Amino acid sequence: MCNDACDRVAAGEAPLPAAQARALARPALSVWGSTMIFLLFLIPVAGWLVGGFWALGGTRNRTLRNLARGYLTALLALLIFFLSAALGAKLMLLQF
Repeated sequence: MCNDACDRVAAGEAPLPAAQARALARPALSVWGSTMIFLLFLIPVAGWLVGGFWALGGTRNRTLRNLARGYLTALLALLIFFLSAALGAKLMLLQF
């Protein structure tokens, strides 16, 4: 399994000492763990609260924190899209 240490060697840089390489290693989420996290995010209020908590640093797992940040970013983008579509539809209806 290749990680940041392999990338450094491929880029021609000196490899990191073992202690630093372990500190930079990110634990991966299993398929089952990812599925459970996405199912948790589907619960309307609890999923938003847990996602916000994890995204704002409530976990030391960087992979989980980045997943929660991505989820909340996508949720915010969809909210903005649907609100602008609803506003546009309302403005179009007011013209007639």
